[in-house]
Amino acid sequence: MIWLLPIAFAAGALCVLLLRRRSILITVQGHSMSPTYFNGDRLVVRRQRDCQVGDVVVFKLSHPVPGAPPLLVKRVVAVAGDEVPQEVRHTVDDPKVPQGRFVVLGDNVRSLDSRSLGYIDTAAVLGVVVRRMSKTG
Repeated sequence: MIWLLPIAFAAGALCVLLLRRRSILITVQGHSMSPTYFNGDRLVVRRQRDCQVGDVVVFKLSHPVPGAPPLLVKRVVAVAGDEVPQEVRHTVDDPKVPQGRFVVLGDNVRSLDSRSLGYIDTAAVLGVVVRRMSKTG
C-alpha cells in the first residue's frame, strides 16, 4: 500500500498543474465592481479570451494609467457587432463595436472602464470570473 503514496502525490501534482493552466486566482483591488465584488475579494478566473455580454472579465490595460492596478475586473456590456452603449459613445467613433473588441463597465459608476478607456482588445483578456473564493466585509 505504501507504493500508492508516490502515485497519489504525482497525480495530485498533475491536477494542480492542469488547474493552474486553466485558471488563476486574483485579488480585487479597489471598489469599481461593488456591490458585486469588493476590495480584497479573491476571484477564480478561467483563462479564456472569448467573452459574452454579462461576463465579468479580468484584463490588462493596454497602457499604464496612473493610480490604476495592472489588471482590471469589469463587466462586459457589448461585444463585436453590438451597438455601443450610450454612456460610452463619447470615447469611440463607431456606432457598433468592431471585431476583436468589446465594451466594459464597472458595477460601480465611479469606475475606470470603457467610459474613459474606450474599447478593450480581446487580446488583453486574461479570463472570465467563475466565482468568488472569499468575501470581505
